[in-house]
Amino acid sequence: MTGTGTGRHRDASKTYETAQFSFVEDENSGDVLDWLAFAETRAERREERRRRFRNRLIALGVLLAVCVVTFGGYLLWRARSSGEEQDARPRATLLLQIRDAQGGAAASALLVYHREARQGFALYIPPHLLVDAPGQGRLQFRDTMSAIGPSLSRDALSDILGVPIGGSWVLDQASFASLVDRLGGVEAAVDQGRGEMPARRLTGAQAAAYATDAGEDPARQKARFQQVLDGVLRGLPGTADGVKTLINEAALGADATLPVDQLAAFLVGLRTSIDEQRFAVEALPVHTSGALDVERAGPLVHKLFGSSLKARQDSGPPRVAVRNGSGDPERAEAARIRLLNAGYRYIDAGQVEGQRFKKSVVQVGDDSPGAREEAVQVALTLGLPSSAVQVKPGEQTVASIVVILGKDFRGTP
Repeated sequence: MTGTGTGRHRDASKTYETAQFSFVEDENSGDVLDWLAFAETRAERREERRRRFRNRLIALGVLLAVCVVTFGGYLLWRARSSGEEQDARPRATLLLQIRDAQGGAAASALLVYHREARQGFALYIPPHLLVDAPGQGRLQFRDTMSAIGPSLSRDALSDILGVPIGGSWVLDQASFASLVDRLGGVEAAVDQGRGEMPARRLTGAQAAAYATDAGEDPARQKARFQQVLDGVLRGLPGTADGVKTLINEAALGADATLPVDQLAAFLVGLRTSIDEQRFAVEALPVHTSGALDVERAGPLVHKLFGSSLKARQDSGPPRVAVRNGSGDPERAEAARIRLLNAGYRYIDAGQVEGQRFKKSVVQVGDDSPGAREEAVQVALTLGLPSSAVQVKPGEQTVASIVVILGKDFRGTP
């Protein structure tokens, strides 16, 4: 017992030399350096984490700022275009074309449906209408499909009319005939040149041939196409699901730019307008030369498209239609070159039939100071005096300005 107590006392009273703790004061010892290195490493890691976190916050802030600016720009764009969109929302447009064996457009019609008014309209496009085809010069509209394709063909028509066209639906003659056969044929009063015959039911092949007959008289072409189109629309199912099934089963949607659901709804709308006697067909006025008749086409296009036409005219370069009243074709070509070089959109409005003008006229339908000044600039571009400008308030054309060239216009500056 005594031994044990003595041992405990020795342990408790055991002393240590100061040298044994000398490493605490020796800053250069290995242990101290290792400890300092470890501490510094942890501090650096903490600082690195803080730096990365700050960078991520900055990147997130920049991303949010970009999103806000982008969304704000989108809202601004929507606000600026709301006028056109509000007018365009209830109106749907589709270019229907029947393709012949050579790849050209045997028949074309711009279909329009006004949803709110439940009105349908078909604007028959004469095949000989001259349009500007990119990379091909001026072509008859029937040839644009084979030359530049359906999409650019639609764009060429949109360009000359100055209106947006929502999509295309192209059917070759065999597909069109198949559609008619699936509907059980169509009724038509077949005109064989000796006056109209009693109405009879045409098969698909007969209807395709009748609707695409390239006769001499555009009015007769339009009448034949109208009868067949009217029969096809009347024969469609009365529901969008029914039309969608018909299109899918007959594989008729391959050359449509609209989804099948939208195409079916559009066609049902036209069918409804026919049932309610709210459907009409007109032919686009075109001169025998192929030039667009801007005076007669204007009211028709304004009736169909309203403010969409004005919005398109306001958003792009001024559209200038030129009618040649001088009797010299070279003067019209010289005017075209001058206007195009000055940045204007040129529209060939053809020759003035049966009349020659001594003095040129620059007509504008808007009497606002801005419109008048634009007309003056067109006159100066053509080397005409400002006195050539005439304001015709209410004039509806497919162009902003109409120029009638007279003999006073000199082709060369």
